[in-house]
Parts: sequence; C-alpha cells; structure tokens
Amino acid sequence: KKLSFSTRTKIRLARAVYGADIPTAALCYVWDTRLPRDSSLWSVYTDRVRLIVAESGSSNVGRWVDMRRNVAEDFRAAFGEDPPPISGVAIATDTDNTGESVVAWYGDIRFLTGDAPK
Repeated sequence: KKLSFSTRTKIRLARAVYGADIPTAALCYVWDTRLPRDSSLWSVYTDRVRLIVAESGSSNVGRWVDMRRNVAEDFRAAFGEDPPPISGVAIATDTDNTGESVVAWYGDIRFLTGDAPK
C-alpha cells in the first residue's frame, strides 16, 4: 500500500522533529480474548498500524507462552510491501478498554533469520 502525499508529508515532518527512525508502519501483536489467533485488523487510529492476534482466549492464561512470528511475512500481508529495517520494538500490557487489571511477564525477544535454529 503506497503512502499518500499527506502521510508522506507527516512522516517527513515527524522525522525532521524526532529523527530518522520514525517508522512508516507498525505491526502490533496482541492477545485477544475473543478474536481467533491470526486474525488481523487495522488500528482505529491509523491505517499504518496493523493488529495481529498472536494468542487468543483464556486457555493459556497463567502459563508461559512461547510466540513465534514471521515478521517479514506478517508485514507483507498487512501492508503489501517489503518491510523496512526494524527501527524499534515496544512491549505493553494494556487493559484500558476493559477496565480490568493484569500482570504480565515478558521473556527474551529475538529476531532470527529464516535458517536460524529454533
């Protein structure tokens, strides 16, 4: 999906203010209680963020869950273009839409090449 003139202008302005590492698009992997795994939807705030359900339901609540994703394939499916170099990773635990509280632990995050051992 090619960027509109307006979006390109906003990105140029943001990069001028904040630096060259402002991403043009982002994948957001989520654990959703209702949507099935591998569902995807656009952010309600922008069409440059794609949410992908990496885990679903409550059967794994309270368990350590290993997640593996092919970020390049997910990006191509979401945006119809090859991914740029990864400029950052954000980790968040968020329940502001449900009003609940939650505790989450995160382990190592690794990016591996296609031929790397699992």
